[in-house]
Amino acid sequence: MINIYYNVEPLRSNEEITDFVNKARNGTHGERNALLILIGLNTGLRMSDILNLKVGQIRYHDIVHITEKKTKKEAVT
Repeated sequence: MINIYYNVEPLRSNEEITDFVNKARNGTHGERNALLILIGLNTGLRMSDILNLKVGQIRYHDIVHITEKKTKKEAVT
């Protein structure tokens, strides 16, 4: 049996955030993963809401209106 420890503490410093995003850049889809993380950090949206976004919803728009999946609230980012 393998014991895996997950640190679920929030990222508090710029250094922690930078380190996390840089580690996400590794791998086949690293740039995509880093972008998804940065969108989440800068908007406060849940990953389930971010993954449902379409390029057309955000490209060339300064403001994006979405309905959050969990709370059904309208979010303006």
